This record gives sequence, structure tokens and C-alpha cells, in this order.
Amino acid sequence: VEKLPALRGMIVDRHEEPLAKSIPVAHVMVNKSHLFDPKLVSYGLAYQQASAEPGWKDLTPEAQRKRIRSLRGDILEQVPVDVIVEKHLAYAVGILARPLGMRKEELHAKIMGGAKWFPVAKDIPQDVADNLRETIKANWIDGIVFENSLKRWYTASKHATHLTGFTREHEETDEDGKPHTRVRGDFGVEYTMDPFLAGRDGWREHRRDARGLVVPGTANSLKPPRAGLNVKLTIDMGIQNIVEEELDAALAEYEAKKGAVVLMDPKTGDVLAMASRPHFDLNLRSNLEEEGVSMNYAIQTIYEPGSTIKIVASSGALNEGLVKPTTSIFCHNGLYQSGAVRVTDKFPAGSLSFQGVLQKSNNIGTYSLGRQLGSKRFYEYMAKYGFGSKTGIQLRGERAGTARNTNNEVDFSRACYGYATNVTPLQLACAYSVIASDGKLRKPHIVKSLIANDGTIIEDYKPEVVNDVLKPHTAAQMRASLEKVVTDGTATRA
Repeated sequence: VEKLPALRGMIVDRHEEPLAKSIPVAHVMVNKSHLFDPKLVSYGLAYQQASAEPGWKDLTPEAQRKRIRSLRGDILEQVPVDVIVEKHLAYAVGILARPLGMRKEELHAKIMGGAKWFPVAKDIPQDVADNLRETIKANWIDGIVFENSLKRWYTASKHATHLTGFTREHEETDEDGKPHTRVRGDFGVEYTMDPFLAGRDGWREHRRDARGLVVPGTANSLKPPRAGLNVKLTIDMGIQNIVEEELDAALAEYEAKKGAVVLMDPKTGDVLAMASRPHFDLNLRSNLEEEGVSMNYAIQTIYEPGSTIKIVASSGALNEGLVKPTTSIFCHNGLYQSGAVRVTDKFPAGSLSFQGVLQKSNNIGTYSLGRQLGSKRFYEYMAKYGFGSKTGIQLRGERAGTARNTNNEVDFSRACYGYATNVTPLQLACAYSVIASDGKLRKPHIVKSLIANDGTIIEDYKPEVVNDVLKPHTAAQMRASLEKVVTDGTATRA
């Protein structure tokens, strides 16, 4: 039975630029049951001897086969079986070593040291494999066969690495106990979408001759393989490349080793770019075991978000009608203390407007807004924004972070301006998308659609609203206030 591997689906970006595709290859397999069978390998020795005789090339094909059969009988009668096997092995190694890119000694040792059925060379290009097949057939070599396979190739191997992911070969055993390899997604979208990408292998049954070779035209039954679906991502590789360049530049500027960037369409939840550092080459993966390399910091690292979380207390107070953008808030001249609660500001202020509190990133002013909202409602807004819960993005290993109401006033005060709580970069991007759109929290998507080989869309992932967080008018007011932060406030470098 010959396995017919299913074509694994491609992974493409939103403009259908391929990121991952499968290319046909072959594994050169050693079948020791045949390779060490003197009755089978004696054909090769007979051919080796016959083809060296004068006038061999002048014989008809039928006469050549007759001569081989005659010499084979002599060999089986006169030569010890172990010598037949060893001579055939030396004969085969001498012919195959160079095309396989090995020294004769290396190939011989590899064959002798392997299992009864194992690959002596993997991922051979199809044209090379086809030539080797013809060489093996022409020289009557036995015990060396080919297993068709598909090699995963990543066209942009150093970009979107944690998103795209990769596959690995897993050793399995079929119903007859014969070992074989199966390619499975092991990381990123290759892993999470593996059931759709994988397809289903087929098989073809042949009759074989005494040498174990397939007899042409004897396919008894056929089960064609079913190709996997193509996975279309929300990623825009043009934007992704820019984001990765900027991330690398920032890491170099601040002499940092780790970082992440998430860029989203706030109206749909589509992730347009997601980058994490350190990273790796998808085709080589030579540094994958180094610390932090396999970690997608956009979804797997949690940290205290600092001032970026101030949108929760401020938007909550605004949404509940407790303040207006022009409301004046007393900021205690840089020091607020009440019982165990102590809040300070690096740049003291007396009174600031609501917009001014955001513009100047004032801790005391933000805590004042949080106190007006109250800890119960504050943590309800934290939950509405998605903090403390996984977003459900189609990637493995996402962390939920922490946003618990501990009923401790010190924790509450610190949570208002970004401490005593932990978030992921993706959660923060989703939260800001609430304000950037219409006040709704949307589930982030990395997969846009599943597409068959004929172009039929099998499944289209639509935008999903998770929570109504803010009134549209509140979201618009927050956008106007946050604009001041980047034009005249503490984030002008943005």
C-alpha cells in the first residue's frame, strides 16, 4: 500500500500572500527486510556482473533479463548468503552515496545503524527523487524505496513567526504496525488550525513483483487524498513588516531583549499585525530552545500596565455621568494620603480638568475619578474591558492576567493607575479598541476565513462583540481627550 499524502493547506495573509505552503518531497527509505534478503538482492549482483560483460548493451531487453536470471541462479548456488547481502549493500552504497550528498562510509554506517524501516535521507526534492528512482530501477537495487511526502516551507520565515507557527513530524504506527511519520501543527496558527489545514491522506494499493517493486498498471484500489483548507489570516504583511522594523528599532534604542506590538482594526477586532521578540527563523528554528524565543509576548506575558490602564477609571466615571470632559478635579498638589492609601505624582498639580488629568497622566486625579466610580463599579469596568479574562484569540498559550477586587483600598488605589493588576499587550490593544470604535469590546481575530482549493469560502469569521463597555458618545469624548495626550501631553513621541 502506497500512502498518498494530503496537501496541507496554505496559510496566507489578508491579501492572500502565502506565508506557509507545502512543497512535494520524498524520503529515501531503507527496507531491511528486502535489503538483507539474499534472494531479492541477488538480482542486483547479477545485473552488476552481467552489465560488465562484453556485448551487454547489444542484447535485447528480454535477452538481458534472461542473462540476469541465469547469473542470479549461479550466485545463489555459489556465494554465501551473508556475502551476497554485503556485496549488494556495497554496490547500492556506491551508486547512491553521491546523489544523496554522503560519503560511502557515512551512508553504509547509517544504513547498518538504522531500524528495519527508516529514512536514510529526508526531504529530497522531487526531481532528485525521480532520478534516484530510475537509477535504482535501472541497476536492480533492492531494499531502497521512496515515501512521498510534503515539506512545509515558510516564505517569510523571519516575520510573523509566533503567529504563523510551524509543523513537526510525529512518529506513528499504522494498522499493520508499520511506522510512519505524520506532519502535525506544533505552534501558532499551524497548531490551532491543524484540523482544517491537515486534510486527509489517501492510499493506493499495488501488486509487487518478487523484488518487492511495484508492477506498473496494477493499482487494485485507490483512496484519493483530501487536501486541507487554506487559512486566510487577518494579518497584513506590509503592515507586519513595518511593525517588526519599528519593534526592532525600539529594542535597539532601549537596549532591551524582549518586546511585543499588537495592531488592530478597532471596528472589527482583526489583528493587522502582531510581533514578538526574541524570535526565530521558521524554516531553521535553530535557536528555538533559547530562553524566551518560543514565547509570544503579545499574549503570554503579563505585566503591570501603568498609566495605560487609566482609561478604565476615567471612562467609567465619564460613562456613568459622574464627570464631564471639562469637570475640574483637585489633584492635591502631588500628594494624597488617607489612612494606608498614599498616592503621589512626579509633576504636582493643583486642579486639572478631566481632560487635563489624562493629558498629564495624573495619578491622584485618576484615583479621584476611581473613588467617584467606586471600587465595585471600577472592577466591573475592568471586567467589561476584558481584563482578567482570556480574549479567545485563535492562538495557544494565551494568559488571562489578573484584575481581582481584593476589597483592599490600597490595591484599588494602585489599580486605578496601573499597578496591583496584570494584563497582556493584546488585552490592552483590545481595550483601547473599545475607545477607538463605538464603545464595544470585540473579540480579536487572527483568522479571517477558511478557503478550499477551488476558492470556495468554507467559513468566514465575522466580527464578534463581547461587551458593550461605553456609550458611543463616551467613546467619542475619550478619543478627544486621549488625542490631547499625544499632541500636548505625556505621549507626544507617539
